[in-house]
Amino acid sequence: MFNNKSLFGVLLILFFSFISCISNTKRIEEIRKLRISDGNSTIIFIDEDTYVVFYIGNSATKVNIGLSKSEKDSIYNKFKESGLDRLPTDFQVLDDCYTMPKISTTINFIKGHTKKSINIDLSCDKYNIFYKSFAYLISEFVQFVYNIVNHKDKIRTLPKSNYPYL
Repeated sequence: MFNNKSLFGVLLILFFSFISCISNTKRIEEIRKLRISDGNSTIIFIDEDTYVVFYIGNSATKVNIGLSKSEKDSIYNKFKESGLDRLPTDFQVLDDCYTMPKISTTINFIKGHTKKSINIDLSCDKYNIFYKSFAYLISEFVQFVYNIVNHKDKIRTLPKSNYPYL
């Protein structure tokens, strides 16, 4: 039926077709190392399933949150669905709040090979008109994560941070 030359030709065509398909498909960049910092008081590390509380005069307390795979997946899905991963590398939500100290909530993550961060003052309610929709999405995502994490027994029983204003 097939001789060696024709079989080689067919395989060569299939190989180049496969390579062409791979190079033309849009790459989905993985999001990883997602964490949320609340001022200087706490950090939630989603990938490591860890919650850290910082104290003045004492060492930080680090506990395992106990997130299930389903909970981690829902957090990452919510993050992707909100489009927060598509914001510029160092995104700052501008606001018209002038209270001091300014306490930022920061979302850090890696998308592909790029480190990104999103900063917002969640205690502010006067966001710059161009940033209001972003502020809403960020606030909704952070609240979603807090609702999952703060319902864990290990987190509810932890002493709160004693950093001033936090």
